[in-house]
Amino acid sequence: MRLLFVCVGNSCRSQMAEGIARSMGHTADSAGTHPAGAIASNAVRVLSARGISSEGMKPKSVDGFSADDYDMVISMGCGVHCPLMRIDQDWELEDPVGQALHVYESTADEIERRLRMLEESSRLFTRNFAYAVQFDGQHTDRSVFLPFWGEHF
Repeated sequence: MRLLFVCVGNSCRSQMAEGIARSMGHTADSAGTHPAGAIASNAVRVLSARGISSEGMKPKSVDGFSADDYDMVISMGCGVHCPLMRIDQDWELEDPVGQALHVYESTADEIERRLRMLEESSRLFTRNFAYAVQFDGQHTDRSVFLPFWGEHF
């Protein structure tokens, strides 16, 4: 999946989500409405402890991204501060900025859990779609496949 994670500062949640999603084999980016100057050191520590490199990662502005380039745009929980772009899901995660390392670790665990749920719902939809195509002689063109992402976790 091609995933874009957005938040306000793009220094904690969205950066961890980008790194974790990439480690799971997804194409992922992250951006913020008001990017911070650097990634939070605890976010870097959490990624590193999971064997995920943060090399080359830095806070970026949402202005450099288009929702059309992604299968799903996920807000990390920025509420009214979200960009004026399509948001497919709002995960409503608490911002760990300035908190203890264990808060970042819990946030990363929740991000990974939600990504696994996304993968599972994508697999279920793909299997159901393939089954429908197999038995419906009028709809055999798989190019019409559009993933279902509307479920909230």
